[in-house]
Order: sequence, then structure tokens, then C-alpha cells
Amino acid sequence: MKVNFFAYGLAIACTLAACGDDSSTSPSTNNSGDSQISSSSATGVPASSAIESSDSKANSSSSQGTSANSNGFPANYNPTTNTLTDERDGQVYKTAKVGNQIWMAENLRISNKYYDKSCGPMEDQPQEPNEVINKYGRYYSWITAMQLPCNYEDEWAAESVSDSAYHGPRQGICPKGWHVPSTSEWQTLLDQGPVRKLLSTEWDYSGYKGTDDYGFSLTIANEKYESFPCLQTASEEASNQNYMICFNTYSQKPVKLEHIYKHQETYLRCLMD
Repeated sequence: MKVNFFAYGLAIACTLAACGDDSSTSPSTNNSGDSQISSSSATGVPASSAIESSDSKANSSSSQGTSANSNGFPANYNPTTNTLTDERDGQVYKTAKVGNQIWMAENLRISNKYYDKSCGPMEDQPQEPNEVINKYGRYYSWITAMQLPCNYEDEWAAESVSDSAYHGPRQGICPKGWHVPSTSEWQTLLDQGPVRKLLSTEWDYSGYKGTDDYGFSLTIANEKYESFPCLQTASEEASNQNYMICFNTYSQKPVKLEHIYKHQETYLRCLMD
């Protein structure tokens, strides 16, 4: 079953979200048990949270063998043009430097021809026109994003979060020198300033007009669904679920973490190691 934010995340965001403004500074938990993420100003370091416990473990699954250019960046990154060229399929992505982080400024769009398909038929969306894929990217499940073996009888990669295969930055499906971001890394991004600075100038909903100050260019989800985007994170919520970060400016809390089953799919942006 394919479930992405359009059919899943927005519904629970609208029904379960604890209302609040975008001025808080740390993740919290509402009465429904959904962890939330702030969309705050750049003051201080985000507070730690139980959902980040796996981030501080030994980095036994980080990307390996990445070559670097003379500036110390991954060889596939051009700091002059601020672009990433995926060595697997030649796709070129815009990037954005926000604080000390360098992010992909477009959603990943590599097709299943170029990565491990051990998870079977549920790791890629149906064929879309190239112009749609180029603008919005493709969908990936957590298991595919993390490039972990899976068993569809169980639908998860670990018996518990404490037994997770995720112990820190993991390249997964990302290009070499880049990794699937955790919720704490998303929090670091959001601590830089108001959400509108991350939104594309095409974004104009419910009083939120994107200014795209950093070139992060977060856009609406695939326009045929007329909805807002969610993106995969590396962080796990339970043995069979992970967190995705959802942007919904119709809500009083425009940024929120939601649960998604590890075999369900949504968008992905990679972060430089």
C-alpha cells in the first residue's frame, strides 16, 4: 500500500496537531503522542528529545569511501555553482547553505534503476512525466531511503528502536558524502529563522508567503494532490514507524512531525555529511 503525505500526513496533522505558533524553540509532545518540531528563530540550541536517542550512538552506518575535493567538500559538490551532481545518474541538484548545513534544495529524484531494490515493488512511485519528477522529486519509504533489508511480513527493519540499524548519519539512498537527515538536523535548520525563509516564492498559502532567503526552495507537494509536503527523516518513532517532517501553513503550527509506517513513502532531501 502506498501512503504518502497527501493521503496520510495531512489528515492526521489536521486532526491531531496541538495548535501553537511558530515561536517555540524545542520539540515537544502533544496529548496524542505526536512529537512536534519547532519553526523558531535562531536562538540557542534545540532541546534534546527522546526521539533523538539513536543519533548519539556510534556512527557505524555512515557513508563510506567518499572522495573529497580540494576544499574538503564531497567531490560531487561544486561550491562555486552550489550544485550537487549525483554520480549515479548524472542528475544535478541545486543546494542551499543554511547556517553550517548544506542541504539539497530539491527533492531527490533518483529512480530505482540506480539503487538496491531489495524491498520489492513499493520503493518507487508510478511513472510520472519527467517535468513532474524534475520539479517534485520521487517518493521513498524509510527502508528504501536508509537502504536496509526488509521483510514485508513484518514491515520494518528492526524489532525495536533500541535495536535499530540506524546509529547516526547514514548515506542510504543519498549520493556519496550526503545522508538522510534526522529530526535533530531538521531542527537545526528550522532554528535559523522563520519558516517562510525556507519556502519557495511560489508558496503563498494562509498568510505564508515564501521568501526563499536561503535558496532552500521548499515547494508544495505534487500539484495534482493540491497539498503540502512531508519529507522523510532518519529518526524512528517505533519499531514499525519513523518520523516525517510536514509543512502545512494552513495549520497554526506550520511545521510538525508525524508518524509514517516504514514501508510508506514520501519525499526526501539529503544533507551533506
